[in-house]
Amino acid sequence: MAIDPIDPVLVEMDAIVDQCLAQASRAGYFAALYRRVTRTVRSKIGTGYFDDDARMEVFDATFAGRYLAAYEGWRAGTLISACWQVAFAAVANPSLILLQNLLAGMNAHINYDLGIATAEVAGSLPGLDSLHGDFDKINDLLASLVPAVFSELSGLSPLIHLLEDLDEPGEEKLVSRVLDLARDFSWLLANELVILKDLPDRQQTLLAMKDQEVSWLGQRVLSPGGVVEKIVHVVWIPESKDVRKNIEVLAAPALV
Repeated sequence: MAIDPIDPVLVEMDAIVDQCLAQASRAGYFAALYRRVTRTVRSKIGTGYFDDDARMEVFDATFAGRYLAAYEGWRAGTLISACWQVAFAAVANPSLILLQNLLAGMNAHINYDLGIATAEVAGSLPGLDSLHGDFDKINDLLASLVPAVFSELSGLSPLIHLLEDLDEPGEEKLVSRVLDLARDFSWLLANELVILKDLPDRQQTLLAMKDQEVSWLGQRVLSPGGVVEKIVHVVWIPESKDVRKNIEVLAAPALV
């Protein structure tokens, strides 16, 4: 019987969520949500949703492994990518809203990690062509979870609807659009990495540039400035400051 590569990933995610709960660490916000997403992806394996279930198990484990490595590196104080450093540094800032912490993690993991994991699993341009359908499906799955997440966030952050002024017809559409842009960004990175697979020095140069770009995007999420900054502060005022409670809500059963 084949070993499910996603199971060990979920065990590690369980440990991270438990650790964050025990320490009331805001790092648990993204960890809890991502664990739910990973469970949801696994629930689609064997249902006919994906074109190649075995490949998607490897893909999901490879993708998640980058987050796990970044988290452990951050905890150990070792060198991690700049975009993840931005996201993890943000958890110490109590003036950020829940959504900012979540988006900072999503920015690093989707805009940077996803392209790298995709290139690693695909391995070649024909491999990318074969993977493209399932790549889009996993991103469609992420987008389909947005309404449920916002429903829960509204219970913790009652003024989050004020962010609808940033987009029409609401904040869910805004985040879905961000996910669409991140998907395209990561797919382009995957193609660039595959094209440069025989030129490792140029790959590293590319990754360093992308890391800086994604870091800049993360900083913009955390410090948007202008009117957006003021709206975020208003949203923050009545938002739940109970870190453990917030993690527990985001750590609810799988989003299916």
